[in-house]
Amino acid sequence: MRVRTLALSIATLALFCTVASADGLNLPTVESATLSNGIEVQMVQHPTVPMVAVEFWISAGALDDPAGMEGLASLTAGALRKGAGDRDANGFADAVDFLGADFGASVSLDRTRIRINLLGRDLTKGLDLVADAILRPSLQEDEILKLRDQMAESVTSDKENPRNVLSTYHRAHVFADHAYGRPVDGSEASLPTINATAVRDFHRDNFVANRMQITVVGDIEPDTVVELLESRFAAMQGSGEDFVRTVQDPPTPAADVLLVNKADTPQTWFRIGGLGPSWHDLDDFAATRIVQTVFGGRFTSWLNTALRIEAGLTYGASYRIWRAGDSGEASISSFTATATTREAIDLALAQLTRLHEDGLSEADLASAKAYLRGQLPYDYETASAIAYRLAELRHYGIDRTHVDQLFEQIDAVTLEDCREVVERWFKSGDLTVTVIGVATEITDTMATYGKVTVRENSDPGFSATAEGGQSR
Repeated sequence: MRVRTLALSIATLALFCTVASADGLNLPTVESATLSNGIEVQMVQHPTVPMVAVEFWISAGALDDPAGMEGLASLTAGALRKGAGDRDANGFADAVDFLGADFGASVSLDRTRIRINLLGRDLTKGLDLVADAILRPSLQEDEILKLRDQMAESVTSDKENPRNVLSTYHRAHVFADHAYGRPVDGSEASLPTINATAVRDFHRDNFVANRMQITVVGDIEPDTVVELLESRFAAMQGSGEDFVRTVQDPPTPAADVLLVNKADTPQTWFRIGGLGPSWHDLDDFAATRIVQTVFGGRFTSWLNTALRIEAGLTYGASYRIWRAGDSGEASISSFTATATTREAIDLALAQLTRLHEDGLSEADLASAKAYLRGQLPYDYETASAIAYRLAELRHYGIDRTHVDQLFEQIDAVTLEDCREVVERWFKSGDLTVTVIGVATEITDTMATYGKVTVRENSDPGFSATAEGGQSR
């Protein structure tokens, strides 16, 4: 076992070295093919690695959930492994385990991701399993309803830990009624409305050839891979036209405060921000990463230094940027004891003011460039990581030069570039604030940052308002 582990480690290092060098990041050579039904395939051959990572991305996600049935896409993805082909749920799980494979299905706003990682020698059997899951899932009513109820219970239990739900509350607050504010995994209110028929219809309408792409990385022969995929997925039907997703622009977020009351928490958890960059806002990507690194993207960032290292008000403070296809969200994120809520928020806002008034120094700029040069290659160190990145680039229509030229772009960033992205993506006025805490203790404090709407953490759903919500 130790010998095999060492061999895998050496193989992983070999792949890592083909991507990262002293000169920068360079994605491996990608071979492309198109199946007879139009499914596009990307392949990276690397025989040194005895593993193969395969990504199947389908352009269907939470954005495709009908109103009031949030969580449908996620439930459909989860149901794929609850029986497929001639196997029931246990039989499918046993088949995956027999191969020692890592199989998973997950959903974001705009895509369903099915992946399998396994030894190259088992690729044929692994693709048989995935083909069954994607094309021939059982979608039995009893399994679907059981999974649906488990998801609803999970949503409820997640609310016991503010860390699990703060992002969902904040995006619902920032995006209001826009589709980007939907809870990907649904809510206690929406999940019970979903039945087996809805899951089957979602699968039929969205798991189609013109919405799917495949990426394969590892110990492969490209011609053989194409033959394997053609024989298994060429029968997948399409709608006959290219899929293009259109999403309306989100409205300007309200400059107010959403206070989610959780009376039994000893801490206040907060997000402060607004709209952020999308995956199409890449003209200033390098400068944005540099400013994010300095301000709130590493342990020695301004936010973490001020709130944790110097003031001892928290165990962590950061600036988070979440990108989607047509918009995004950017925010300060931290937590503190209830009694120090005002002190922590004021200190975080003071760092934001400093960023706008003083900006980065030459030393900050140089340090962030060195930090990113050291950290970014780790995003490409395994076959599965490279497969994911290639699928992501293809999904959002991003050229590979975004990766291949990233170090060059980082090196070229100036202080003026940083000042421009501060104004663009590090908003300092009309802020949207989302807080989970004890309303009786912090409502007056939060009123100093804007109009406060209070809702109960126990209320079903994640919207910025709920039945019984109060404003002041």
